[in-house]
Amino acid sequence: MSWFSVLLVNLLVIGTVAFLLVRRIERRIEPTAVLDQIRQEVDELIVEFNQTTERNIGLLEERIVRLNRLVETADRRVSVLRRELDAHETGTRVYSDIVQQAATQRREQQEQPEEQSSDTGAEDRRLQIIDLHEKGIAPNIIAARVGTTVGEVELIVSLRKRKP
Repeated sequence: MSWFSVLLVNLLVIGTVAFLLVRRIERRIEPTAVLDQIRQEVDELIVEFNQTTERNIGLLEERIVRLNRLVETADRRVSVLRRELDAHETGTRVYSDIVQQAATQRREQQEQPEEQSSDTGAEDRRLQIIDLHEKGIAPNIIAARVGTTVGEVELIVSLRKRKP
């Protein structure tokens, strides 16, 4: 009977171990446990996606801010360039007008008799200086054009400003 008792004990132990293993396997593959595990993994993935999305949105917003600054800088530079071009065109027009007036005045002076008195020449020169100054021409250019000194041009202009 001893071998029978050993066999019976062995069968009981094997049966108990088998029962416990089957229960453990059933618990592991039980649908609710599997679903809970899947839900947990999906929740972790959603959290990770949200973090990645927020980081990417932050990067995009930063780039948009940088691009807006660059556009503003470019707009300011374009406006400065336009002002400079306008000033250059104005200067070119004024210079062309001066050259044209000078040519016209030379022709007129050559056609006029040279019997004019020195007072009339000085008065013409004064009027010419005032006219050029009112057109916005610099005193050094006026002096070169009229054939006098910068000091005389500035004196005539300042006296003109004092007259009522």
